[in-house]
Amino acid sequence: MRRPLCRCGSARVNGQHGRRAVIVAVNATAGVMNVSKNKLLAAVTLGASQTQIFVHVVLPATVPFILTGMRIAMGNSFTAVVSAEMISANRGLGYLIYDSRLWMATDTIFLSILILGFFGLGADILFREVIKRFARRFGAVA
Repeated sequence: MRRPLCRCGSARVNGQHGRRAVIVAVNATAGVMNVSKNKLLAAVTLGASQTQIFVHVVLPATVPFILTGMRIAMGNSFTAVVSAEMISANRGLGYLIYDSRLWMATDTIFLSILILGFFGLGADILFREVIKRFARRFGAVA
């Protein structure tokens, strides 16, 4: 039996794994399709095996796309955790937002949403810097 991602034990959080994997897989597929035919022909001409072509041509060209897919999936994960807290947790920012609506504490709701926005922005900036640092050698990174 799989263990839940958070202590709330929500099945909705556990079902999110497939969604994130699909996002990364779609981006990886786009990266593979974006490999230059000239690079593939050059590798074949130089006598590279299928494994060498994959390791030295296709995989490096795909790394920026995979990292971008992971960045997009991170946003999806963030949303899933907050929504799971709203549904069945008894602590966390999602729970605070959900509970504050019962007491009409709009200041707490807006502050919680603002904190979530800063967390999301910080995580995105951090992930973007990781992409710049580790994917630069594999090609152009914005």
